[in-house]
Amino acid sequence: SWAAGYRAWEMGDDVSNLINERCLVICNHQCTGDVPNLMNTFVLKSSNIIANMLWIMDYVFIYTHFGWVATIHRDMFIKQGKEYRTLTLDTIRSHLNRFYWERDRKWIVVFPEGGFLYKRRKRNIEYATKYGFPVLNHVTLPRLGALEAILETTNGRKSSLTPNGVVHPPGVGGDGDRGKKPLKFLIDITMGYPDPAD
Repeated sequence: SWAAGYRAWEMGDDVSNLINERCLVICNHQCTGDVPNLMNTFVLKSSNIIANMLWIMDYVFIYTHFGWVATIHRDMFIKQGKEYRTLTLDTIRSHLNRFYWERDRKWIVVFPEGGFLYKRRKRNIEYATKYGFPVLNHVTLPRLGALEAILETTNGRKSSLTPNGVVHPPGVGGDGDRGKKPLKFLIDITMGYPDPAD
């Protein structure tokens, strides 16, 4: 960031004491710079935090340099679109059950807007106008499918928003079953840049 001429400011609660807690980290998505900026911020809190995270990101990133690393790390790539919705949500649940618990990850990082702001803005305005939501200019309304799947799977509860919820393995949210303790904290991060990527 210094070489690019940016200075980063972090405001809000200090989450350093949550490094070893189960947390869901949600962040708005402005550009590809978000991921390395977040990683840099997290590493400054603890040198081993990256190893304890599970990132959920768009499938296109599997073909990038950090996508290769994320694949080895067993982070998750999801496909977007109506035609992939059911499969993606089932894949999220399966991936969390398989890798989040078995690798004893603590933080799950997801971008609930579902993509870059400049790509989502037009459809977001149409959606907000159609359904009477406020029109947002610097963020988009969150997409809830992935968040619901994460919360259902990690907390062992059926979402009241999803009529066809999922059956959870026994012990999720309890003290047994390989230490499957539920998510305890929600960390909400808002990224902002002086010159938005329009």
